[in-house]
Amino acid sequence: MDTFLIDAIDALDESPDVTKMWDAAAVLFERLGADHMSFGVEFHDDPVEVVVHSTLPPDALAEYMSEGVQAADPWLGYCRAGVQTVHLDVTARLVSRPIGSVDLLCDFLDGRGVRAALLSPTGALGHAAGVVTMAGSADRAKAMLRAETVVRVRLVTALLTARYDPRTAAAGEPHVHRSGPLLSPREAEALRWLAEGCQVQRIAERMGVQPVTAAKFLASARRRLGARTREQALAIALVRGLI
Repeated sequence: MDTFLIDAIDALDESPDVTKMWDAAAVLFERLGADHMSFGVEFHDDPVEVVVHSTLPPDALAEYMSEGVQAADPWLGYCRAGVQTVHLDVTARLVSRPIGSVDLLCDFLDGRGVRAALLSPTGALGHAAGVVTMAGSADRAKAMLRAETVVRVRLVTALLTARYDPRTAAAGEPHVHRSGPLLSPREAEALRWLAEGCQVQRIAERMGVQPVTAAKFLASARRRLGARTREQALAIALVRGLI
């Protein structure tokens, strides 16, 4: 058996609590070329909630969650059905598989010094989930993307996500962020009528409000989802299963 795999199992199983387990996983991924790692899960409760635990600085994680980056990030959407690892070349803005637009995500990662990232989908906790490992230099990225290393990354991902639920992190942990409800009930309703082909006037009639109010619901949904247009907001909501 691969000695690295044995080390990984021992490191995670011997961790006395979830904090130590997370720290052990970070060390394992660092050995594989990653400068940072994030574990994101989309819990399909009511409402839908996204929880992300990351080794990125807390201010970076807060920006990712609150400035529309997470809502526009296509990776959790890919994790719902995809099982293959995806490589993102941040500098060239190229992905190894078609997963949707990564422009906003690349802007965010580039601003944090990330040059390449590897997404490993996992069915953790029965929800859409994935671990992203990030490299900050060309050499680290090259090391992380070797075939043997990719296999090890997937193994550590499986080991970690079978043992760790980010919702169990200590209250106030700055490296864990939870999304609020991605859409209010009225915002979701407005988008559903938009999906039926209704224009603002008809949406307002169906919702029993003034057209200006219906337009505000659509504009608020667009901002929450980090979309540029109503139509893009609708597409994101449909892909994310929010309506």
